Amino acid sequence: MDKDGGNCHPTIQDLVALSGLSKKTVIKHLDAAASAGWISVTRGQFYGQMHNRKSYVARFPDRPSVPVRQHDDDAESLGGGIASEGAKVVEMGDEDGVNKGNNTVYQLPHDNESPEDSPNISPQLRTRTGASGAERRKSERLFLRWLKAWPNAEQWSLSRTRKAWDDLDSDQRLRCIDRTPDYLNQPGTADRIACPATYLQARAWERLPPVVAPERPERVSAKAFGKVWMAYRFWLLLQPPNGQLVITGFDQRQIDQGQVTREALLFEKTRKSGWPAVNELLTKIREPVMCPSWLVEVSEGFRQVQRGSDLWSAWERLHERRGWPWFGWTTDYPWFPAVDPSAGDLNAAVDTAMNDFETLVNEGREDAG
Repeated sequence: MDKDGGNCHPTIQDLVALSGLSKKTVIKHLDAAASAGWISVTRGQFYGQMHNRKSYVARFPDRPSVPVRQHDDDAESLGGGIASEGAKVVEMGDEDGVNKGNNTVYQLPHDNESPEDSPNISPQLRTRTGASGAERRKSERLFLRWLKAWPNAEQWSLSRTRKAWDDLDSDQRLRCIDRTPDYLNQPGTADRIACPATYLQARAWERLPPVVAPERPERVSAKAFGKVWMAYRFWLLLQPPNGQLVITGFDQRQIDQGQVTREALLFEKTRKSGWPAVNELLTKIREPVMCPSWLVEVSEGFRQVQRGSDLWSAWERLHERRGWPWFGWTTDYPWFPAVDPSAGDLNAAVDTAMNDFETLVNEGREDAG
């Protein structure tokens, strides 16, 4: 018995999918088979409008030209004159009610779950009928999405195209959607398959040459305080300071008078002038900067930090500990390496985030060659 309470198996929908014919044509053929006597049509066995289905029972038609075999007692004792299990004997009458004799009608199995009773249908159909409602809806959405991209798809049989689509597995459908634009855009339109069902059945996308990934440019443009721009700034700060440090006469007198130590003076001068490339970034924040392209992937995990927040102050303290210059001005939400939001010690958290960023930078440079 099918899922709708009917008695037809395969269902009319299955016959439509398997044959590529329309539902109207399938019903017409079933009516013709019933008229010829190859099937017997009875009403469904459930009550209610939703179960108002027909049952199609296979039987041998009357053949008056062939004499009816008379079974002798020996044959009947061997079971030759007894209808097989699952069959039923009915009296056949004409329109006037005249009895024309008995015929054996073979009832098709109702149970669609039994492997012994189920008809021999294709594995693809078994997969489709066994799919969940969510899977069928997803497949239908993908099918309609793919069909929109096919030129003049409305000129071809929709049922045949849908059947060819259903015969694909989930990976093949996704690959088909991905590569169909490449197939349609390739030169030589006259050699392309016009029928979408034929394209699906032939899996023509599998014969396309592999997609060659475009070469990544060496540098990309980055706006100030964005992900890539901030990653570039941190990468520059991780380099050894290369700015020129000058001890003036005034500086030397302060050292001699004990007003400041040489180490403290050099530390402050390095923070201000040790990374001239970083200082240049801040003087040209209105202009996009060309940054190494491998920083795009490195900066994907960055998160925005609100200016003036506790996390913002933790990043400022990290700059002080490392002797790096801090910002004179930024946007309200610049990007920084991601920090664990559940961390109790923000100072330790930003140190960990900076170490992780340095590891990613080293790996990114190695991959870029």
